Amino acid sequence: MTHLETSQRVKELLADLINLLKRTPWSNMYCDTLRSISQEMSNPCRLAITGRVKAGKSSLINVLLNGDYAKVGTDETTATINIFRYGKAQDETRPVLCEYTNGTSEWVSRAFLDSLQGNTKEIVSQISKIKSLTYYLSDERLKNTILIDTPGIDAVVGETGDAHQEQTEYFLGLRKQHNEETIQLSNNADAVILLLGEVSHESDIDFIQGFLQNRGHHSCINTIALLSQIDLTDERIKNREENAKLRYSSLSQYVNSVMPISAGLKRYIPSIKEAEEIKSIIGKIPSKEKLNSLLLRSEKMYLLPRIPGIDISLEERLSIYKKGEVPFRCFAVFLKIIYEYEIPEALEIINKISGIDALKEILEAQFFGRSLHIKTETAIRQALNIIWTLSNCDLLRSSQFTETKNLSNTEIEFVAENIQTIQNELEHLSQKTRDANTYFQALISLTENVQLFSLEEFEELKALFSDKITVFNNDRLNFWFRDRNNSISEIRREIAERAYNKYTDIAFN
Repeated sequence: MTHLETSQRVKELLADLINLLKRTPWSNMYCDTLRSISQEMSNPCRLAITGRVKAGKSSLINVLLNGDYAKVGTDETTATINIFRYGKAQDETRPVLCEYTNGTSEWVSRAFLDSLQGNTKEIVSQISKIKSLTYYLSDERLKNTILIDTPGIDAVVGETGDAHQEQTEYFLGLRKQHNEETIQLSNNADAVILLLGEVSHESDIDFIQGFLQNRGHHSCINTIALLSQIDLTDERIKNREENAKLRYSSLSQYVNSVMPISAGLKRYIPSIKEAEEIKSIIGKIPSKEKLNSLLLRSEKMYLLPRIPGIDISLEERLSIYKKGEVPFRCFAVFLKIIYEYEIPEALEIINKISGIDALKEILEAQFFGRSLHIKTETAIRQALNIIWTLSNCDLLRSSQFTETKNLSNTEIEFVAENIQTIQNELEHLSQKTRDANTYFQALISLTENVQLFSLEEFEELKALFSDKITVFNNDRLNFWFRDRNNSISEIRREIAERAYNKYTDIAFN
């Protein structure tokens, strides 16, 4: 059964459940919620990017969407919810739809967005009236997925000191609303990208726990963490893989993976021509040690009229450094790598360090490509929670049911048995979604351990775990069966076993 077929079947089961519950005293309590669940399945998957303030969320958004949409600055940005979805603005001069908390909306200009930056009392007051800012983009990835840039965690803004976090938690549905029993489905994220800083904070775990509690603990597969801004020091770049593994070891029960990234390195990476200009100038420096200790010690040092021991004029230095456009730390990384390697290899190294290409592959597989699966899985879980509430309390056979509806025992049994049938099928479909998650985990592991496989094996497994291989191949099944038993690498054995199981599923289906 494909993701689309599963989704359609779940909608049919939800409709059947609504019709059955109409005959019970709990029609008003659950039918509207079930209708909302069904309607939500047709909406795009909501992927929220969040994390501590100044963790680089806006820079990441801009890199992922190849534009300058989210505001990036040295000061704290404002507590607005920025939404990126597929479509086209009505007016190019006013490209963003601003929705207010009073229910009104208007298209606004970039100048209006710039006026929202800061944390003065007046600006915070203005922002408190804004529900969200929506950007409409012609990006195919956004047809089934809405990208959400949330304000962040642990900000110090305004009199209460937590305006960012209140906005973030409210939008993601982590704060209780008017009715303690329900959370507005439209305000819930289906998946989360959490940006981590260099230091672990309890608020990171608290936030993830809130998300998982709301969406179901196994939703950690839909939560990915990023060790961001690794370009800030040479040590962070050098130890990025090790640090990511350490953070994952402490967060493994909350997140699917932890990846080290630098949006800045990807965003500002020089072109071949720019790299050639850089190399022609810094090539005058006699050693790597002098490059690091004199020229790149700090931006202030770099901009001195004359640097003792460095035969490069300020004019030459300014010609390769776009002050105010490129962060100095990113620029310093570029110079160090370009100085040491030939240009094609240097640019390849910089790009690999940034981690953005690998992240895009993961996001394509994990969120953009799984949007329908994520929505369906969430709907199944929410429907089962309602059924389990009815079953555990034995509500269908309670005196309240009998007295209110004046139904015969035969009619009561009919409703109860049919709800049980729906429950059984939903639980079966839930197991299918968990199996799909297992294969997705194998895809993530494959991407993180590409060096263990040949190019042909990697491409086959990537297609297999992404559901792009639908025809059974007995030779490949036998190959991975042997590999799961004979491979020296434990990780390769685990992935081989998943491949064997996947081919077996294809055979039976």
